Amino acid sequence: MNLLIIVNERISDWEDKGEITDNYFNPDNYFDKISILNLVKNDNVSNKILKKLCGKAKFKIFVCKNRILTSKVFQFFCPMVIIKRITLQEFAFLKSEKFNIIQSIGDGFSSFVSAILSEKFKISFFLSIHTVVNSFIFYHFLSFKEKIIFMFYYRFKKIAHSKASMIIAVYKSIYDQFNDENKKKVRIIYNGISVNKNNIKSNYTSKKKFELITVGRLIKGKSLENIIKSIIDIKDIKLTIIGNGPLKKKLLFLVKYYKIENKVIFKEKLKNVELIRSLKKFDAFICNTQYLEFPKTIIEALLVGLPIIISSDSKKIEEYKDLNIFWAENNPSSYKKTIEKVMVNIKMREIFSKNNLNISWKRFSKSSRNENFINNLKKLI
Repeated sequence: MNLLIIVNERISDWEDKGEITDNYFNPDNYFDKISILNLVKNDNVSNKILKKLCGKAKFKIFVCKNRILTSKVFQFFCPMVIIKRITLQEFAFLKSEKFNIIQSIGDGFSSFVSAILSEKFKISFFLSIHTVVNSFIFYHFLSFKEKIIFMFYYRFKKIAHSKASMIIAVYKSIYDQFNDENKKKVRIIYNGISVNKNNIKSNYTSKKKFELITVGRLIKGKSLENIIKSIIDIKDIKLTIIGNGPLKKKLLFLVKYYKIENKVIFKEKLKNVELIRSLKKFDAFICNTQYLEFPKTIIEALLVGLPIIISSDSKKIEEYKDLNIFWAENNPSSYKKTIEKVMVNIKMREIFSKNNLNISWKRFSKSSRNENFINNLKKLI
């Protein structure tokens, strides 16, 4: 089996963020050959990283050297008929590779190129979507620049959604954004996380300090300000924040202002493997998000057996409905009350976590994800 993957982002950036996972492009080594077409110039990704992503498959990467195609200005303003013509001219050589199927990572420009090549090569293509921008996010959290980019890319999304044979959504709220016609193509296939049984938490007794961890981008809509304020007066507690983003300076100032540097630790990044290994030493995972999402970091915490504290904005997310979650309103007082509840109720947090473990290993484990992915893929090829 021969797969063509089309991406419009630097894979080397995934490595910098610690987000490289084994066999991400090749679940259960289903493909014998994988070619990666990157539409971003100057991606200096190493063969070592590509091998991790592609597993046992023979792989090669093609980086687009056409300055017109890689130009955002061109992508935004050029008529689509001209983009199509240049795309076919630039990548006609790929037909000789005799691909069985094409996958687009995301539903932006890469998905439009996938649709063009799919039609030319007379093979199916599918796309995977890892985030969703609904009207609430659009008006409240996106910068003016991000809104402009989204609006220009929308024309690519519309065509790709209509022409794709399958659309993979990594959580239910992505599915909910599609019209009825395109919903027929959507398959919910969660991010598969590989967790060794040795990394599962087994001891829930309290230590000298109660240790919280949160992981994610420090951006609007995911601010940790209220979580930081909530621990000011709580004794024997420590919060580890792993992530980076535009709000980091503000959060660092907040910690210094309230003189709680001894309670809050910042780390820019941690590789996925290292994060999963270290999670069990913490007492609970905490986060705030106003996005309609089911983050990969939550899945990691669930599979390790950590209690989850999260803002009640996420109650509408389908995936949480049969999980035991410690909910808090998005204000310091409510977070404080919930954290203190988790701290003193050792038995409750153990019961909650073990119940979540049973559900999560059936639903979110890497083996479950791979089986779901391959079963759906077989129907296309």
